[in-house]
Amino acid sequence: MENNEIDKEVVESPTQIDETKSNNDIKTNDETALSETDIQNLEIASKWAKFISITGFIVIFFMLILGIIILFSSFSCNNFQDRFVRLNQIDRIGGILMIVGFAVLFPAFWILNSFSIRINKGIKNNTTACFGTAFKRIAQFFKYFGLLIVAVLVIYTLFLIIISVFSVTSF
Repeated sequence: MENNEIDKEVVESPTQIDETKSNNDIKTNDETALSETDIQNLEIASKWAKFISITGFIVIFFMLILGIIILFSSFSCNNFQDRFVRLNQIDRIGGILMIVGFAVLFPAFWILNSFSIRINKGIKNNTTACFGTAFKRIAQFFKYFGLLIVAVLVIYTLFLIIISVFSVTSF
């Protein structure tokens, strides 16, 4: 009796192996299957996503360190007036580096790393739940960078408009 219940649970689970195609095909209840080639491509994407996320974390680390060094370099001036001038010029760059590192790049690379981990779990455990989470993460990654690009383009456009207005009014 217990064996029948276990078999019934396995058949009703969201992920099951389709014996008609291949032993490695993943088949879901809605008749969507991943072939061996699809799985290999996901594994390759997962490895590259992991590489890019780790490289991104390293770049962010160096950006933050450089930002901190730049911010504290203005305190090395002996003269208060020199310190004030350096604060206005150099510290902006350090602040921008830190803002970009914390607010912009870190979340994106965290999302990419999460995608890599979920895809690997989905392949190893043969479950669509992990695949669903992984695809959600990669969609978040592209959405995040898309919105980031739109924001940068808007800022550049506004900056160009402001420069154009001031250059026309200065004549």
